[in-house]
Amino acid sequence: MSDKYGKNLIWFLEEVQAGDDDYIESHHVDIYGETESGLEGSCQIDIRELCGEAAKTISELQAKLAAYKGMDELTQLGQEMGDYDIGDKHE
Repeated sequence: MSDKYGKNLIWFLEEVQAGDDDYIESHHVDIYGETESGLEGSCQIDIRELCGEAAKTISELQAKLAAYKGMDELTQLGQEMGDYDIGDKHE
């Protein structure tokens, strides 16, 4: 999975959403934060790059969810069929 922004991806997207229209015109957002020990920091993120990474992450998660649902459907099908074994019925 895309990990450029890690667990901060949602936070950064929320900052863009809550920000000024100037972000869109400048194509970047300034992110300000503080560590648990009180150190302050900031970074500047290109909005297009952020959206690209978000799209990759969403696509990867959708694929994982589809695979998980597929496995779940196979398990359910096996249960519905009562784990039918063809070998037991043909002697």
